[in-house]
Amino acid sequence: MAPSLNETGSLYPVSDEWFRSPHWDQAARADFEQRLSRAQAHDRSQYLHIKALALREARMLDEARNLLLRVTTQHPLTADAAFAAELLGDLAREQGRVGVAESYYRSVLQRWPSLNGTSWMVEVSLAELLTARGGDPACNEALQLLQNRLNRVPPMLDDDLFRWHVALARAAGQLGDTETQQRAARTALSLVDRGAQFARHPTIGLVNTDKRTWPGYDNSRQTATEPTISRQRGGDPDDRASHHHEMAQRRARRRSVEGGLFSGQLIEMQSDDC
Repeated sequence: MAPSLNETGSLYPVSDEWFRSPHWDQAARADFEQRLSRAQAHDRSQYLHIKALALREARMLDEARNLLLRVTTQHPLTADAAFAAELLGDLAREQGRVGVAESYYRSVLQRWPSLNGTSWMVEVSLAELLTARGGDPACNEALQLLQNRLNRVPPMLDDDLFRWHVALARAAGQLGDTETQQRAARTALSLVDRGAQFARHPTIGLVNTDKRTWPGYDNSRQTATEPTISRQRGGDPDDRASHHHEMAQRRARRRSVEGGLFSGQLIEMQSDDC
């Protein structure tokens, strides 16, 4: 069914609205539970985790957590259980419950060592927590976790590679390996500049340095002025202006990230992109 505006103002297909929308008032909850009870048993875990993602995006973290717990407890043998456990770790981390997040990440690695059904970034998420904790044992474990992720298939897109290199720079810096720290930091910065990887889906894999994904991002540093349209012959002025504006934004993003990477303030990344 083609997407269309419905009574909630959503662009989701009306048939999907009940499990994809972020609405969670009393009526929406009742409707969700009624539809869930009528769904095929093997589909229920999927509906629960998709609804949890919508609630998380709407910053209803406790509500999302409750749905994810239902996936792991009521449907522990489904493919969605691994992803739900990883997301529970992410939610705990967003809420500042670092110990709980670490327990979830370790549980995922132990129960689902292939990481099938997950984001494939559990090792990086755990490495980020360990480098934030600091100390040689934690940082050495973080390095091993990062190596484990590098050995996995599929390969990482730029946004995940950015997180990987930031975690490597943090761990190496704390262990006194300045050469690796600087090399990893330079690679992370280069990923900020690369832009879209897929023409038809420009946001997929794009490094995002806003406040949710890079807490050290400083909006005050995005002061690039509107570009002057080139007076070169040929080409659409609007296209050239758009290109210059994009390049200015990239430079501003790079400066903000560079301030964190090279000032020694390698701050904890938030796991999304989700």
